[in-house]
Amino acid sequence: MSILFLYQSLDAFIFCRYVLISMGIISLGLKFIFANVLIILYIAYGPGLLDIQPQKYTVELPKRFEGVLKQNDDLNQAEILYQGKISGPESLALYKGDIYTGTADGNIVKISKDKVSVVAKTGKNCEQHLESPICGRPLGLRFDKKGNLYVADAYYGILMVNIDSGSVETLLPMSTEVEGKTLKFPDDLDIDEEQGIIYFSDGSTKWPFNRIAYLLLEHSNCGRVISFNLQTKETKVVADGLYFSNGIQLTPDKSALLIAEWGNRRILKLPLKGLKKEKPEVFSDKFPGEPDNIRPSSSGGYWVALSTGRNASSLGKLDYLAEYPLVRKIMARFSLFASSCLNYVLQIWPSPMLKDLAFKAESFAMIFQLIPKYGLILELNSNGEIIRSMHSPDGSVPFLTEVLELSDSLYVGSFINPFLLRIKLKMNSVSS
Repeated sequence: MSILFLYQSLDAFIFCRYVLISMGIISLGLKFIFANVLIILYIAYGPGLLDIQPQKYTVELPKRFEGVLKQNDDLNQAEILYQGKISGPESLALYKGDIYTGTADGNIVKISKDKVSVVAKTGKNCEQHLESPICGRPLGLRFDKKGNLYVADAYYGILMVNIDSGSVETLLPMSTEVEGKTLKFPDDLDIDEEQGIIYFSDGSTKWPFNRIAYLLLEHSNCGRVISFNLQTKETKVVADGLYFSNGIQLTPDKSALLIAEWGNRRILKLPLKGLKKEKPEVFSDKFPGEPDNIRPSSSGGYWVALSTGRNASSLGKLDYLAEYPLVRKIMARFSLFASSCLNYVLQIWPSPMLKDLAFKAESFAMIFQLIPKYGLILELNSNGEIIRSMHSPDGSVPFLTEVLELSDSLYVGSFINPFLLRIKLKMNSVSS
């Protein structure tokens, strides 16, 4: 009996010890869960953090790639030029047979045959990408007939560049106030030389270029288009309430302005004359992706580069978050919160790796992992109908921004790729 009692007591002791240990583990687990809930609640609703107010929206895309959108690999057949010699050739401007573009380090470069040379710098010497507001970031480029190069720089405003001397004149600095709001994100521009007016897009009145991820996560209508009279120096908002106003293009007769509304995957047409003056209407809608810059095609229509392409059966991760603004808010705030923690550690332990990680967290660079890498450019006719498409289904050439048609070739830029594409048009024909 005593031995049996001893065994029973030992079993009871082991059982009680197991229960106590289990309770401790459960208690520790509950404390961990509770602490994480508190952190998430603070990040979602706490004061003093990132002021981002994401909006709920829907993503309308073509059901499938068919007809003129039928999938091909035309972009994968393109020639890759100047690999590693240019970084992020966003916009392309042609003058006397040479191509000019702006790069991620703030340079304006001239591409003449096989030679790439720097002709000007919009900003100052800096540590590229970590100090982008100092570097400058030339986006939209246009030449006038006299050879003056006009530049929309995301950090320095509207500039005029002398490509011979390299001098840069600031026409509208970022401190310029237009109807109560200073410039925040100059993106693209076009020039009506007869009227002496520059039209340019201000992508957001809230988020600068190095916070573009937050603009995409928020999906707010704080974009606008501004006119600037070169003679009187008068500025005026000609269109506002836009969901990331991106590329712009005057129609051939200068009677209207086309505006790429990135966040709504469409192009608007803004009449500049007549009874409907400055009342935007839809020109082309329900794109299979977000339109960047718009440029003329030789057919009398327009080339449009899409940041990414997809259809309703191949949604991106960001698309699935469209109906969950709180999740997007937590993601953005947590990323900036993590950056603050890393910057604090950097004061004690300087580290290039941590510095780069803090920068990526602050700019929410991971957003590019939420966007499909599908290259796509479209040709529209003068009525806004899609008449041709060129694809890169495997994402070999993603994040495209602008198409320049020159002779029998297309040159395609990107805000991130370290190269330029050239496509021979003779191997493509307009789809019926």
